[in-house]
Amino acid sequence: MNQHGTNGRHGGTSELDLRPTMLLRNVRVVDPDGSENGNRDLLLRDGVIEAIGVRLDAGGAPSIDLEGCAVLPGLFDMHVHLREPGGEDAETIGSGALAAARGGFTGLACMPNSKVRIDQRAVIDLVLNRAREGCGTAVHPIAGVTVNLDGQQLTEMMELKEAGAVAVSDDGFPVDSSEVMRRGMEYARMCGLPVLGHCEDRALKGKGVMHEGYWSTVLGLRGIPAACEEIGIARDLALAALTGVRFHVCHVSTRRGVDLVRQAKQRGLAVTAETAPHYLTLTDECLRTYDSSFKMNPPLRTWEDVQALRAAVLDGTIDAIATDHAPHTPLAKDGELDLAPFGVIGLETSLGVSLKALVHEEGMSLEDLVRRMAVAPRRILGLPGGSLRIGEPADLCVVSLDEEWTVDPSHFASLSRNCPFAGWKLRGKVLLTVANGRTTHATGELASSADSDRAGRGSLQGDVNMVSRS
Repeated sequence: MNQHGTNGRHGGTSELDLRPTMLLRNVRVVDPDGSENGNRDLLLRDGVIEAIGVRLDAGGAPSIDLEGCAVLPGLFDMHVHLREPGGEDAETIGSGALAAARGGFTGLACMPNSKVRIDQRAVIDLVLNRAREGCGTAVHPIAGVTVNLDGQQLTEMMELKEAGAVAVSDDGFPVDSSEVMRRGMEYARMCGLPVLGHCEDRALKGKGVMHEGYWSTVLGLRGIPAACEEIGIARDLALAALTGVRFHVCHVSTRRGVDLVRQAKQRGLAVTAETAPHYLTLTDECLRTYDSSFKMNPPLRTWEDVQALRAAVLDGTIDAIATDHAPHTPLAKDGELDLAPFGVIGLETSLGVSLKALVHEEGMSLEDLVRRMAVAPRRILGLPGGSLRIGEPADLCVVSLDEEWTVDPSHFASLSRNCPFAGWKLRGKVLLTVANGRTTHATGELASSADSDRAGRGSLQGDVNMVSRS
């Protein structure tokens, strides 16, 4: 495998820093905010969308027939743990950016609970500098609500916003003190930042490792009741009503959690919510093998919870799908279940699993899925993008809708392998990702076409193979 052009420490692939010129023929354009949806041609020139239409003239650009494929606005994951700085053995900003590109994501927001917390300007500067060294996936830091995420002293939110933070959160930990959370919400509102809540009653959770219910009893494992999440959501929604802050509920996993969000929206609160692909597909029964790949927080719940979450995504109560990508090394994750850390990875499987659960099984439209995975996350964080606009740098992914592939974590770009979907056969494969006009992932004929447009920079194919499908 040709590995020239790769920044090994950070996972960046400098040889992929090119502005593609190609005509994508007969591709299904899926843009919820666009007027050119349907089977179209899409012309990219030097990384810019030059035209969208029918029977376009290639004008000398490589032409590729993509019947059976769709071009979507670049996906955005608003809830990712990149581990750097401090946990580079599990993930770096560069390797996470490559994993995102493989999954069709052109941007992501990283949570502050790295070993070195994102709670001061210097750390945000480091994150943004590392991101610039990577493949081109946009990385937006989320800063802590409190210093060291310990729930005590508020961070300097205005300074953090000026440095580049797009939101604040103590994700990974709830802010236990209602008084501190109230003041944090008030400060965030003053700064124009949304608060992303990790809603959990930590005392009620105790040392639980999985959902409290039938399977925790059968398996003899300590349970985490659904009320643990629901109490946290109810409190934070009450504080959001008190302060008027824009509040986002992270990783909703229960039926009652959905109900609380729905009621808050009906009351007119500025509330949004997300869930993750694993909560739309897996249940607590998966823990019957004691496999820590199914241990996450919040834990997997019941099939009734899965059904409620699917319905909430379909009707818009759940605004966004986010992975909660949480890499861990095999040394940490493969031990005794009680001692293994919570968390699973999901950047490279998110689209395939979401297609399976929502489009193939529930009949959701591709347009609505794009709203949940590309448009809403950016809107919640106040970021532009999520559409295909003529004259602007391309920010998109091309998906072969009917192509089947098998999830094999050993071929992931992520440095970690703690994936709950290993061995699954999924339908819908990302063939090309272009982030802000730069090719960040390409495979097959699309890689060859991108390669043919280069001038005097050597072969791209080997480098593309490193970040393409296995």
